[in-house]
Amino acid sequence: LEEGWEDEYLERLHATYRQRIRALDAALQAQLGSVVTYDAPTGGYFFWLRLPERVDGEDLLQHAAAHKVSFRPGVRFSGQGGLRNYIRLSFAYYEDAQLAEGVRRLREVVREVYPWTKLDTLRSGSPTTSMRSKRFSISSHSTRNCSSARRLPMQRWMPKPKPPSWRG
Repeated sequence: LEEGWEDEYLERLHATYRQRIRALDAALQAQLGSVVTYDAPTGGYFFWLRLPERVDGEDLLQHAAAHKVSFRPGVRFSGQGGLRNYIRLSFAYYEDAQLAEGVRRLREVVREVYPWTKLDTLRSGSPTTSMRSKRFSISSHSTRNCSSARRLPMQRWMPKPKPPSWRG
């Protein structure tokens, strides 16, 4: 801090996270775009994926170990047993190639456990035509303006955070 490197470090960190968001977004579009919906994050370190209603995140996780991929099922974040068809993916600690490989493995798990999904109609590695380009920002001082973004149901019942009170 005394050297004044904080701003430079934070900018590098923001650039790294922006790139990882783009990498994970591209991999999701290419590998799972026909079966998942999500909002690219504007803060934090996670993507929340909504899977088809009949897909259970806990069930997927049990099979994921065989493919050496992991995630957190949404039900673990619900006090009422909801969000069963949601999963949370982290991008914070992984390089672009690792993110792409993780999504490829996740695709194989979904295909194996839920063969009725539309994955066979999507060529591996090719993006869907319905995806829109997105602008990303991880800065806590800015927000993404995207009128076409679909909000996750959990955002409806989660209370809005209160701003911190600064007392000197």
